[in-house]
Amino acid sequence: MDGIILDLPAKQEQVINPGTLLATVAVSEKLEVKADLLSDDLGEVSLGQRVQITAPVLGDKTWRGK
Repeated sequence: MDGIILDLPAKQEQVINPGTLLATVAVSEKLEVKADLLSDDLGEVSLGQRVQITAPVLGDKTWRGK
């Protein structure tokens, strides 16, 4: 499967049971971010606005989008 690994809970040489989640993979062209915004900040958001996305799951990476 081609994509971006979002989470990798399985560790190397770990013994696992059938049905255990090994990885969470996302198709990079079809990612959607849902975010909570304070109502005070809504006036600063517009359709098509460019954004920088950071998250603990991304480590030091920053994604750009709109």
